[in-house]
Amino acid sequence: MLLLKSITTGLLATLVLAVTSAASAQGLGPGSPCRMPQGPGDVEPAIRACTTLIESGSLPPSSLLEAYANRGIIYGRLGEFSHAITDMGEALRIDPRDTDVLSMRGSIYAQMGDFAHAMADLNEAVRLDPRNAGALNSRGIVYASRGDYTRALPDFEMAVRLSPQNPSALTNRGNVYASQGNDNRAIADYTEALKVDPSITMARLGRGQAYARRNNFSQALSDLNDVIRQTPQDAGAYNVRGTIYVLQGEPALAIQDFNQSIQLNPQNPQALWNRGKAYEAQGDVAKATADADHARQIDPDIAAHLGK
Repeated sequence: MLLLKSITTGLLATLVLAVTSAASAQGLGPGSPCRMPQGPGDVEPAIRACTTLIESGSLPPSSLLEAYANRGIIYGRLGEFSHAITDMGEALRIDPRDTDVLSMRGSIYAQMGDFAHAMADLNEAVRLDPRNAGALNSRGIVYASRGDYTRALPDFEMAVRLSPQNPSALTNRGNVYASQGNDNRAIADYTEALKVDPSITMARLGRGQAYARRNNFSQALSDLNDVIRQTPQDAGAYNVRGTIYVLQGEPALAIQDFNQSIQLNPQNPQALWNRGKAYEAQGDVAKATADADHARQIDPDIAAHLGK
């Protein structure tokens, strides 16, 4: 019963993009209302504040660039990508050589699945400033998301070298190490990322998966429990913890987690397949077969992906 592949599959989906408010780094200042919102209730006021500044006609070019960039970042976080791209474009009309804005627009293109435009922006940002850690981290994400780990790893390594306390780059490099089977280095990167930012759940999830692959189930469960406490709507975390329970010989606990994972994401074939394995461990052939059949309906290659 091969379930460890389910602890590896999809690791690169956890790549972490670091985006900061342009206002905090440039002229608008950290006290400007046109900045990254601190909570859901701050989103609309922040957009209105940026819009008011943009439409005032009184901003010098550098501050106008920042207002457009900050509003674009907020739109990007909201998933309003067309608005985000428009605002980033306006910022780049003011200064086409602003590598931070190029990097941010490239990252938004990547989230849209437009990798050609993403790479054009990110390559230009790195060409203009080879020491821009944010651009290198973002370009590494694009390479990794396309399965090109050979190019992704040097970008993440350089990003970490330039910004050793960057939890995003550390987590992303750890994900690539994990995808290459280098769990020792992956765990080291995840641990460093968590020292900088204990709330970065993707690093904790990745470390838990790496511990599980090394059969260190107590550490793995500790990390997965923390992830679920922090993000109780994370279907993937329940799936991974359930897999660990199966490997520990606790199918009843595993089924509870797989049920929760499936409730949160009914179209996740991994959780269905793994729940079938847990039922199989309990001797419930009918339920095991039903789950396996359902998983194959969603992903006909699930057995090849996760093991028969």
